[in-house]
Amino acid sequence: MTIVPKTEEIVEALNKKDIDQWSGDELSRAVVKLSLLLVNLGREVSEATLNANSAYMYRKFKFATEFKRIRQELELNIKDSEMTALQNIKKSKEEEITSQYNADVLRSFYDDVSRLVMSLQSRLKFLRDEKVNSKDFDKLDKLNKR
Repeated sequence: MTIVPKTEEIVEALNKKDIDQWSGDELSRAVVKLSLLLVNLGREVSEATLNANSAYMYRKFKFATEFKRIRQELELNIKDSEMTALQNIKKSKEEEITSQYNADVLRSFYDDVSRLVMSLQSRLKFLRDEKVNSKDFDKLDKLNKR
């Protein structure tokens, strides 16, 4: 199982219950799991970005090569050579767009999961503070009853 499905599985589990119904322990475990998955997800984002950048560079190189070849062999003007070269590299352009889209989607997912981890951490802090305040209140109440 790759990182994205594992991460989505945890996010879906979190969505099944209202956040108020999650115990501190459950939230803490989810934060740890998501944080560990984020490390690997970050690597996947880097790889997807590298693929997108490579597809861009490949398309640029292929266009320049095609343009030069067409200009020399067919002796077309610059505009016609450009149009012909663009038609010849259409598949490379589509691959570049797909690679960039995949990298953008993965980056967005990474950012979303990062925000979720921060939100869960905030909820854990709230629960911890609530518990501490409750204990302090109980101690104060006992002192007042003496």
